[in-house]
Amino acid sequence: MYQYILALLVVLITYLAYKLYLKPLRIKAYYSKLLKDKGFKIFEYPYQLLKAPFFEDMFTNVREKGDFNYTGKYIYSDNYDLVLTNVMNEVAVTFFSPELIKETFHKDVVVKVIKKYTVYEMLRYIIRRGIVFVEKDAWQHRRRLISKVFNF
Repeated sequence: MYQYILALLVVLITYLAYKLYLKPLRIKAYYSKLLKDKGFKIFEYPYQLLKAPFFEDMFTNVREKGDFNYTGKYIYSDNYDLVLTNVMNEVAVTFFSPELIKETFHKDVVVKVIKKYTVYEMLRYIIRRGIVFVEKDAWQHRRRLISKVFNF
């Protein structure tokens, strides 16, 4: 019996190591190489397991400089096109070049990217069934539920 528990524990540890450490490192290295090969100037935060170093710097800026985006305005925007970092176990890319922002958020590009994710489906469901877009009986029912929340 303990062999099964030990085997399950080894599988779980291996999965967590891959999911939380190895996979984000590989994705970050892939994006870094891809973007550097295209000629972009990149600032890379070192990978920190289950942390958000970019946001930690922003909170430090608030405490020390009184400006949430001090580093972004005065360091990144002048010297780099984008910042590559991690947020927990996900890779995050922050754009600072106006040309990159315009190209990335072009209407056709955004629609293609958003449709790939389940977030799009979730938002579509929420919007379609939300209080703003429903009518008659469904609207009255949801309105009564919401009014109970705001009556103190």
